[in-house]
Amino acid sequence: MGMAKVPKYVQRYSTASNLLNFNNKTNKKLFITNILNIGSHKAVRWLFDKYPIQEIKSVIRKPA
Repeated sequence: MGMAKVPKYVQRYSTASNLLNFNNKTNKKLFITNILNIGSHKAVRWLFDKYPIQEIKSVIRKPA
């Protein structure tokens, strides 16, 4: 998932490097953690629409 696929209202909760380097597992976890911790309701809903629930649960169990 590159920056172009992430809406602007979600991009604000991550760094550009996180968005550009989603192959890096740590960046992906950081991105999910940030949205869960400080994201707007709209951003959290986007997260749950785009990521499998098991992946989100995994990040909740072991956040970045």
